[in-house]
Amino acid sequence: MKNIFLINGYGIPKDILKDENYNFYLKIVFNRIFDILSQSKDKTAPVIIFSGGKTDMRKPYNKRSEAGEMIRFFKKLMTRPAVKKFTKNWQIEKEDRAISTIENILFAKEIIVKKKKISRANIFTFCETTRVERIEVFLKRLFLARYKVKAVGVDFDVSANRYLDPKIIQDKEKKETELALWALKDYDNFVRLHQLYEEKLSRLRKMGRQNHVKAIAEWWQTEIKNIKLT
Repeated sequence: MKNIFLINGYGIPKDILKDENYNFYLKIVFNRIFDILSQSKDKTAPVIIFSGGKTDMRKPYNKRSEAGEMIRFFKKLMTRPAVKKFTKNWQIEKEDRAISTIENILFAKEIIVKKKKISRANIFTFCETTRVERIEVFLKRLFLARYKVKAVGVDFDVSANRYLDPKIIQDKEKKETELALWALKDYDNFVRLHQLYEEKLSRLRKMGRQNHVKAIAEWWQTEIKNIKLT
């Protein structure tokens, strides 16, 4: 079966070519893709989808996207002399609307099913390691059995968010899973969840990059943790 790789974004750094987290993340992802394709019986062109919207914390907010920045870095990896003969047929797709994990997968599915018209495939989704369980739930909910899905965790994050109390992380993952599944039940729910994430972006921008961790904690405590599902 055809191989498809979905790479989820995590914010937009000042310079992705120098950013420690993204360098580690995308280099590991590149090597995993290279190894998977080297061992695959399917030799057709793989599809690599970079997913992430305009979440910039620096003005102008709507110029750059997570997907666009990741592609800029990834293409440099692809054109290195040692690998460029292997990567010349890799198909790169940009999904730059998503501002949440469930949107990453939903909008990538649109590319796979509607744009590329691929009805059977192996789908590997790369993500930050704490989100593997949540993403596998979404993948199995959104893709039929003829797609073989797998979430691949990469423990790349060395920011303050990585070292929060594990109980806080577990609670957050559980709640965000519940919210995403709630959003999938009804279009109005989906719109409401998207609005919540837009409010999150607005709050983070107002509080500034130096207060990023604090702003996320406050958003979690005041908006997401206590939202009532109907």
